[in-house]
Amino acid sequence: MQVKKMVLPMSLEGLIQKWIFCQQWRLQVEWVPPYVMSHRKLRVSDLQSVGFHGRRRIHRLFALDGAPTGPWMGRAIGACARMGRITLATSLLESWIEALEPDAWTAARGRRILEVEVQRCRNVMHWQREWPRGVLHLEDQPSWMIIPMVRYFRNLKVRSDIEVLSGGHRLLPERMQWSFPESSITPKKVSIIDCSGEFEASTDYRILSAV
Repeated sequence: MQVKKMVLPMSLEGLIQKWIFCQQWRLQVEWVPPYVMSHRKLRVSDLQSVGFHGRRRIHRLFALDGAPTGPWMGRAIGACARMGRITLATSLLESWIEALEPDAWTAARGRRILEVEVQRCRNVMHWQREWPRGVLHLEDQPSWMIIPMVRYFRNLKVRSDIEVLSGGHRLLPERMQWSFPESSITPKKVSIIDCSGEFEASTDYRILSAV
């Protein structure tokens, strides 16, 4: 079988691509942090090899990634992928695509990771994290937690633009700055904060203006 090298994001998007292409080639995957490093994007044509039922299940996964409610398995797949638990995420994904229950061990591990994510959102996301208005300080949180935390924040009826300052990724320890447009749960831009610890000028201005 042909060996194919791919650079994929450590996220649900990368997991889906790995699952699809592992059925066609022997893959050699280089995992990278999503948003801040270049990688192969999932294309509509990639899903042509998946049946109609499977495509519908995959589309639903993207709606469930980081969501505070919904089927536990669909949400756990995204959580595991973002954490880098690729083997566990793949096992759950295969069960999800086939609409089957995973084995007891896989289910227990997946549920536990999802519980940790949900509990972390509840414990961390409170009003003291936002200062000034529209800037969330999550520097003590890893970047893989930002999407579920922003979704949790949006669930509180906050629709305005948001700037998020987060910790790094397991593959990239530098802190990050995220820009979310109004009502969006998808970042418009993610930047690495330079080693001096200075934020981008726009965020600096907003913070200094509130002092």
